[in-house]
Amino acid sequence: MRICKTFTFLSIFIVLFYNCSLPADDEDEGNPEEDNTTSELPWEGETDKFTINSKEGLRLNDPQENAGTAYVTIPSSSVKNTRWEFGVRLTFNPSANNYARFYLTSSSNVLSGNVNGYYIQIGGAKDNVALYRQNGEQPKLLASGREVMKGNNSPKLYIKVECDNNGYWTFWTRLESENEYTKEKQVKDNNILKLDTVDEEYVRVLDRPTGHYSIREIIEGMKAFKGNCIIQTMFLKGSYKGQDMDNTSDKFVLPWLEAVKEIAPRQVMIYTIDRETPDHDLQKATHEELDRIAERIRETGIPVSVSY
Repeated sequence: MRICKTFTFLSIFIVLFYNCSLPADDEDEGNPEEDNTTSELPWEGETDKFTINSKEGLRLNDPQENAGTAYVTIPSSSVKNTRWEFGVRLTFNPSANNYARFYLTSSSNVLSGNVNGYYIQIGGAKDNVALYRQNGEQPKLLASGREVMKGNNSPKLYIKVECDNNGYWTFWTRLESENEYTKEKQVKDNNILKLDTVDEEYVRVLDRPTGHYSIREIIEGMKAFKGNCIIQTMFLKGSYKGQDMDNTSDKFVLPWLEAVKEIAPRQVMIYTIDRETPDHDLQKATHEELDRIAERIRETGIPVSVSY
Protein backbone atom coordinates (compact mmCIF):
# COMPACT_ATOMS: atom_id res chain seq x y z
CA MET A 1 0.00 0.00 0.00
CA ARG A 2 1.27 3.45 -0.89
CA ILE A 3 0.61 6.40 1.37
CA CYS A 4 -0.48 9.64 -0.23
CA LYS A 5 0.90 13.07 0.52
CA THR A 6 -1.56 14.44 3.03
CA PHE A 7 -1.45 17.90 4.52
CA THR A 8 -4.28 18.44 6.97
CA PHE A 9 -5.19 22.02 7.84
CA LEU A 10 -7.53 22.20 10.83
CA SER A 11 -9.42 25.04 12.41
CA ILE A 12 -10.57 24.76 16.01
CA PHE A 13 -12.73 21.85 17.22
CA ILE A 14 -12.24 19.60 14.21
CA VAL A 15 -11.63 15.92 14.71
CA LEU A 16 -10.11 14.00 11.82
CA PHE A 17 -9.66 10.28 12.04
CA TYR A 18 -8.18 7.41 10.08
CA ASN A 19 -5.78 7.45 7.28
CA CYS A 20 -5.42 8.36 3.67
CA SER A 21 -4.80 5.13 1.80
CA LEU A 22 -3.89 4.52 -1.80
CA PRO A 23 -4.80 1.14 -3.26
CA ALA A 24 -2.42 0.15 -6.02
CA ASP A 25 -5.41 -0.98 -8.10
CA ASP A 26 -9.18 -1.19 -7.82
CA GLU A 27 -9.30 -3.38 -4.77
CA ASP A 28 -12.05 -3.82 -2.20
CA GLU A 29 -12.49 -0.52 -0.40
CA GLY A 30 -13.64 -1.99 2.86
CA ASN A 31 -14.48 0.24 5.80
CA PRO A 32 -12.01 3.00 6.68
CA GLU A 33 -12.89 2.55 10.36
CA GLU A 34 -11.19 -0.85 10.31
CA ASP A 35 -7.82 0.61 9.27
CA ASN A 36 -5.49 1.35 12.19
CA THR A 37 -2.46 2.64 10.28
CA THR A 38 -3.03 6.34 11.09
CA SER A 39 -0.99 6.21 14.29
CA GLU A 40 1.88 4.48 12.48
CA LEU A 41 2.37 7.23 9.88
CA PRO A 42 5.34 9.66 10.24
CA TRP A 43 3.33 12.72 11.26
CA GLU A 44 5.11 16.08 11.43
CA GLY A 45 4.07 19.64 12.19
CA GLU A 46 2.11 20.80 15.22
CA THR A 47 1.78 17.32 16.66
CA ASP A 48 1.54 18.69 20.22
CA LYS A 49 -1.94 19.96 19.32
CA PHE A 50 -3.21 16.51 18.32
CA THR A 51 -3.90 13.10 19.76
CA ILE A 52 -2.84 10.41 17.28
CA ASN A 53 -3.62 6.78 18.04
CA SER A 54 -5.26 3.72 16.50
CA LYS A 55 -8.50 4.22 18.46
CA GLU A 56 -9.23 7.87 17.65
CA GLY A 57 -7.11 8.34 14.55
CA LEU A 58 -6.15 12.03 14.39
CA ARG A 59 -7.89 14.35 16.87
CA LEU A 60 -7.38 18.05 17.44
CA ASN A 61 -6.97 18.90 21.13
CA ASP A 62 -6.97 22.71 21.06
CA PRO A 63 -9.36 24.24 23.60
CA GLN A 64 -12.15 26.56 22.45
CA GLU A 65 -10.45 29.80 23.53
CA ASN A 66 -7.38 29.11 21.35
CA ALA A 67 -9.00 30.01 18.04
CA GLY A 68 -6.72 29.74 15.04
CA THR A 69 -5.29 26.96 12.91
CA ALA A 70 -3.35 23.77 13.47
CA TYR A 71 -1.86 21.29 11.05
CA VAL A 72 0.04 18.03 10.75
CA THR A 73 1.56 16.43 7.66
CA ILE A 74 2.98 13.23 6.26
CA PRO A 75 5.31 13.05 3.22
CA SER A 76 4.63 11.24 -0.04
CA SER A 77 5.08 11.60 -3.79
CA SER A 78 1.80 10.51 -5.40
CA VAL A 79 -0.84 12.52 -7.23
CA LYS A 80 -1.61 10.95 -10.60
CA ASN A 81 -3.36 7.56 -10.56
CA THR A 82 -3.93 8.00 -6.86
CA ARG A 83 -6.82 7.50 -4.43
CA TRP A 84 -7.25 9.14 -1.04
CA GLU A 85 -9.76 7.90 1.54
CA PHE A 86 -10.42 9.36 4.98
CA GLY A 87 -13.13 10.01 7.53
CA VAL A 88 -13.99 13.23 9.34
CA ARG A 89 -16.07 14.05 12.39
CA LEU A 90 -16.73 17.68 13.31
CA THR A 91 -17.90 18.63 16.79
CA PHE A 92 -19.81 21.64 15.46
CA ASN A 93 -21.78 22.82 12.46
CA PRO A 94 -19.13 24.26 10.12
CA SER A 95 -19.13 27.92 9.08
CA ALA A 96 -17.11 30.36 6.98
CA ASN A 97 -14.58 30.57 9.84
CA ASN A 98 -14.67 26.98 11.08
CA TYR A 99 -13.74 24.26 8.61
CA ALA A 100 -11.17 21.58 7.83
CA ARG A 101 -8.79 21.29 4.90
CA PHE A 102 -7.32 17.97 3.88
CA TYR A 103 -4.35 18.71 1.62
CA LEU A 104 -3.86 15.99 -0.96
CA THR A 105 -0.55 17.49 -2.03
CA SER A 106 1.38 20.62 -1.19
CA SER A 107 4.66 22.32 -2.08
CA SER A 108 5.47 22.84 1.61
CA ASN A 109 4.93 20.99 4.86
CA VAL A 110 4.21 24.36 6.52
CA LEU A 111 0.57 24.85 5.66
CA SER A 112 0.11 28.27 7.23
CA GLY A 113 2.04 29.97 4.40
CA ASN A 114 1.80 30.19 0.62
CA VAL A 115 1.66 26.75 -0.98
CA ASN A 116 0.88 25.14 -4.31
CA GLY A 117 -1.28 22.07 -4.20
CA TYR A 118 -4.76 20.55 -3.96
CA TYR A 119 -7.05 20.21 -0.97
CA ILE A 120 -10.50 19.07 0.07
CA GLN A 121 -12.35 21.62 2.18
CA ILE A 122 -14.93 20.32 4.61
CA GLY A 123 -17.37 23.04 5.55
CA GLY A 124 -16.99 26.78 5.08
CA ALA A 125 -19.55 29.25 3.77
CA LYS A 126 -21.53 26.22 2.57
CA ASP A 127 -22.07 23.02 4.56
CA ASN A 128 -20.50 20.92 1.83
CA VAL A 129 -17.32 19.22 0.67
CA ALA A 130 -15.38 20.92 -2.13
CA LEU A 131 -12.18 20.37 -4.12
CA TYR A 132 -9.74 23.27 -4.53
CA ARG A 133 -6.43 23.95 -6.23
CA GLN A 134 -4.16 26.45 -4.48
CA ASN A 135 -1.52 28.52 -6.27
CA GLY A 136 0.36 30.56 -3.67
CA GLU A 137 -2.26 32.61 -1.85
CA GLN A 138 -4.94 32.05 -4.50
CA PRO A 139 -7.41 29.17 -4.03
CA LYS A 140 -9.46 28.07 -7.04
CA LEU A 141 -12.68 26.11 -6.58
CA LEU A 142 -12.63 23.11 -8.92
CA ALA A 143 -15.74 21.22 -7.81
CA SER A 144 -18.40 21.68 -5.15
CA GLY A 145 -20.49 18.87 -3.65
CA ARG A 146 -23.89 18.61 -2.00
CA GLU A 147 -24.51 20.27 1.37
CA VAL A 148 -24.20 17.05 3.32
CA MET A 149 -23.66 18.75 6.69
CA LYS A 150 -26.55 21.23 6.60
CA GLY A 151 -28.41 21.26 9.92
CA ASN A 152 -26.02 18.72 11.46
CA ASN A 153 -24.25 19.95 14.59
CA SER A 154 -21.82 17.03 14.72
CA PRO A 155 -21.43 15.63 11.21
CA LYS A 156 -19.46 12.48 10.59
CA LEU A 157 -18.65 11.56 7.01
CA TYR A 158 -16.29 9.65 4.77
CA ILE A 159 -14.58 11.10 1.70
CA LYS A 160 -12.90 9.47 -1.26
CA VAL A 161 -10.87 11.35 -3.91
CA GLU A 162 -9.21 10.06 -7.07
CA CYS A 163 -6.95 11.68 -9.66
CA ASP A 164 -6.25 9.82 -12.89
CA ASN A 165 -3.33 10.13 -15.27
CA ASN A 166 -5.19 12.63 -17.49
CA GLY A 167 -5.85 15.18 -14.76
CA TYR A 168 -9.46 14.18 -14.03
CA TRP A 169 -10.39 14.57 -10.37
CA THR A 170 -13.38 12.73 -8.90
CA PHE A 171 -14.65 12.79 -5.32
CA TRP A 172 -17.35 10.98 -3.38
CA THR A 173 -18.88 11.49 0.06
CA ARG A 174 -20.79 9.25 2.45
CA LEU A 175 -22.49 10.23 5.68
CA GLU A 176 -22.28 7.78 8.59
CA SER A 177 -26.01 7.11 8.10
CA GLU A 178 -25.55 6.21 4.42
CA ASN A 179 -24.62 2.76 3.13
CA GLU A 180 -22.96 3.83 -0.12
CA TYR A 181 -20.80 6.68 -1.41
CA THR A 182 -22.43 9.38 -3.54
CA LYS A 183 -20.38 10.60 -6.48
CA GLU A 184 -20.21 14.37 -6.08
CA LYS A 185 -18.30 15.68 -9.09
CA GLN A 186 -15.72 14.85 -11.73
CA VAL A 187 -13.67 17.69 -13.17
CA LYS A 188 -10.59 18.05 -15.33
CA ASP A 189 -8.09 20.56 -14.05
CA ASN A 190 -5.84 21.89 -16.80
CA ASN A 191 -3.75 23.91 -14.30
CA ILE A 192 -1.82 25.90 -16.92
CA LEU A 193 1.38 27.38 -15.48
CA LYS A 194 3.57 29.94 -17.24
CA LEU A 195 7.31 29.39 -17.57
CA ASP A 196 8.80 31.44 -20.41
CA THR A 197 12.43 31.03 -19.36
CA VAL A 198 14.63 30.10 -16.41
CA ASP A 199 16.80 33.18 -16.91
CA GLU A 200 15.91 35.56 -14.06
CA GLU A 201 17.47 38.60 -15.71
CA TYR A 202 15.38 37.99 -18.83
CA VAL A 203 12.21 37.89 -16.70
CA ARG A 204 13.17 41.04 -14.79
CA VAL A 205 13.71 42.99 -18.02
CA LEU A 206 10.65 41.79 -19.97
CA ASP A 207 8.05 40.93 -17.31
CA ARG A 208 9.27 43.29 -14.56
CA PRO A 209 8.01 41.32 -11.53
CA THR A 210 7.65 43.27 -8.30
CA GLY A 211 8.93 42.13 -4.91
CA HIS A 212 10.71 38.84 -4.26
CA TYR A 213 11.15 36.69 -7.36
CA SER A 214 12.93 33.35 -7.60
CA ILE A 215 12.86 31.04 -10.62
CA ARG A 216 14.01 28.14 -8.41
CA GLU A 217 11.09 28.66 -6.03
CA ILE A 218 8.68 28.81 -8.97
CA ILE A 219 10.02 25.53 -10.35
CA GLU A 220 9.78 23.85 -6.95
CA GLY A 221 6.19 25.07 -6.67
CA MET A 222 5.38 23.60 -10.09
CA LYS A 223 6.98 20.30 -9.13
CA ALA A 224 4.58 20.10 -6.17
CA PHE A 225 1.75 19.31 -8.61
CA LYS A 226 3.53 16.01 -9.38
CA GLY A 227 2.96 16.27 -13.12
CA ASN A 228 -0.65 17.39 -12.84
CA CYS A 229 -0.04 20.61 -14.74
CA ILE A 230 0.54 22.07 -18.20
CA ILE A 231 3.54 24.30 -18.85
CA GLN A 232 2.86 27.21 -21.19
CA THR A 233 5.81 29.05 -22.76
CA MET A 234 5.99 31.99 -25.14
CA PHE A 235 9.00 32.21 -27.45
CA LEU A 236 9.90 35.42 -29.22
CA LYS A 237 12.77 37.27 -30.86
CA GLY A 238 14.07 40.80 -31.15
CA SER A 239 15.04 43.27 -28.45
CA TYR A 240 13.46 45.27 -25.66
CA LYS A 241 14.98 48.49 -24.33
CA GLY A 242 18.18 47.63 -26.15
CA GLN A 243 18.50 44.13 -24.68
CA ASP A 244 18.32 40.88 -26.66
CA MET A 245 15.02 39.08 -25.94
CA ASP A 246 15.50 36.09 -28.27
CA ASN A 247 14.68 33.06 -26.09
CA THR A 248 14.64 30.61 -29.01
CA SER A 249 18.38 29.98 -28.91
CA ASP A 250 20.03 27.06 -27.10
CA LYS A 251 21.29 29.50 -24.47
CA PHE A 252 17.70 29.81 -23.25
CA VAL A 253 16.04 26.65 -24.57
CA LEU A 254 18.38 24.06 -23.06
CA PRO A 255 18.18 25.26 -19.40
CA TRP A 256 14.42 25.76 -19.82
CA LEU A 257 14.08 22.21 -21.15
CA GLU A 258 15.95 20.83 -18.13
CA ALA A 259 13.48 22.64 -15.86
CA VAL A 260 10.55 21.22 -17.86
CA LYS A 261 11.92 17.70 -17.44
CA GLU A 262 12.29 18.37 -13.71
CA ILE A 263 8.66 19.53 -13.46
CA ALA A 264 7.48 16.59 -15.64
CA PRO A 265 4.16 18.16 -16.70
CA ARG A 266 1.53 16.16 -18.54
CA GLN A 267 1.83 18.58 -21.48
CA VAL A 268 3.77 21.60 -22.75
CA MET A 269 2.19 24.37 -24.81
CA ILE A 270 4.50 26.64 -26.79
CA TYR A 271 3.48 29.68 -28.79
CA THR A 272 4.67 33.09 -29.92
CA ILE A 273 3.25 36.60 -29.93
CA ASP A 274 0.21 36.85 -32.19
CA ARG A 275 -0.22 40.61 -32.39
CA GLU A 276 1.85 43.76 -32.51
CA THR A 277 3.45 44.64 -29.17
CA PRO A 278 4.01 48.11 -27.67
CA ASP A 279 7.71 47.62 -28.41
CA HIS A 280 8.01 47.19 -32.16
CA ASP A 281 11.44 45.55 -31.80
CA LEU A 282 9.87 42.36 -30.43
CA GLN A 283 9.15 39.79 -33.15
CA LYS A 284 7.36 36.48 -33.59
CA ALA A 285 9.37 33.25 -33.44
CA THR A 286 9.30 31.48 -36.78
CA HIS A 287 7.49 28.23 -37.51
CA GLU A 288 10.84 26.52 -37.96
CA GLU A 289 12.12 27.71 -34.57
CA LEU A 290 8.98 26.60 -32.75
CA ASP A 291 9.02 23.24 -34.53
CA ARG A 292 12.67 22.72 -33.55
CA ILE A 293 11.87 23.42 -29.88
CA ALA A 294 8.79 21.20 -30.02
CA GLU A 295 10.84 18.31 -31.37
CA ARG A 296 13.25 18.59 -28.45
CA ILE A 297 10.32 18.41 -26.04
CA ARG A 298 8.94 15.33 -27.80
CA GLU A 299 12.31 13.66 -27.40
CA THR A 300 11.78 13.80 -23.63
CA GLY A 301 8.48 11.92 -23.97
CA ILE A 302 6.37 14.92 -22.89
CA PRO A 303 3.42 15.77 -25.21
CA VAL A 304 3.61 19.24 -26.77
CA SER A 305 1.28 21.50 -28.72
CA VAL A 306 2.45 24.40 -30.91
CA SER A 307 0.58 27.60 -31.78
CA TYR A 308 2.06 29.72 -34.54
